[in-house]
Amino acid sequence: MKRQRRWSPAITLLFRLCLAVLLTARAPLPFATVAVEILSKSKLERCIKVSGSDSVDCEKKIVLNMAVPSGSSGGEASIVAELVEVEENDTQHMQTIRSPPIVTIKKSAAYAVYELIYIRVWTVSAVTYCGYSLALRT
Repeated sequence: MKRQRRWSPAITLLFRLCLAVLLTARAPLPFATVAVEILSKSKLERCIKVSGSDSVDCEKKIVLNMAVPSGSSGGEASIVAELVEVEENDTQHMQTIRSPPIVTIKKSAAYAVYELIYIRVWTVSAVTYCGYSLALRT
């Protein structure tokens, strides 16, 4: 049996990550306000059709690209949010997800690594040279 794969974009879903969901995070937050910006989102549907049968097996995957602004402290922070509703573009109809995925965002402290070369120059022993010249008299 030969398997055929077909990748096609599905109906785009808009995620509503409500501020209320983010503020009911399971981990304590070091700062008072939290904002997560969704940079891009896409939904991908992967379908596999087995030759010799009419059935098509499809899987749906969702990819989110988010930006979490770093605080002025540069310390560590974490947010745990539960995605519970989605909205379809075509119908503007809100649907509740049966088993909601949990999104965990962790921000670690920023570090920079530089190659440093320390050169110390010192005199091994202080030496003073004194020169005398003898003039010959004729």
